[in-house]
Amino acid sequence: AQVPILVSPELSSGSQSGTTRPSIQSDRVRSVLPTMAAAAPEIRHRQVEANGITMHVAEAGPASAAALAVLFVHGFPELWYSWRHQMEHLAARGYRCVAPDLRGYGGTSVPPDPASYTAFHVVGDLVALLDALRLRQVPDPPARPPSR
Repeated sequence: AQVPILVSPELSSGSQSGTTRPSIQSDRVRSVLPTMAAAAPEIRHRQVEANGITMHVAEAGPASAAALAVLFVHGFPELWYSWRHQMEHLAARGYRCVAPDLRGYGGTSVPPDPASYTAFHVVGDLVALLDALRLRQVPDPPARPPSR
């Protein structure tokens, strides 16, 4: 899948493979998820089965697989909500915006084994999510004009 991916800088500074990574799924976090969704009513929410887990996915813009898509990837310890303003902005311009909660965060499954929180697992989750959403290939964005 060729989708522009926006990554928070914090994603690369998370725990190393095989170490314990805390889950961002406490009762307190779960209690505010509906409030967060209500704060951005134009963003749709659903659960998607991908890579053996259930992922919470926030989406905005056209639902068509033909629309140019942008995948938003949150950092540690964040949720899809970190991208809500960017999603609203790009959706208003016709982009399909997809922002999942990564494994162990928000409304996404929490695998019990700390070894299942490696970068390989996260990338596998994202590739499987793109497949589940039928986002197989996205055209390259237009070339930027030369800078002066």
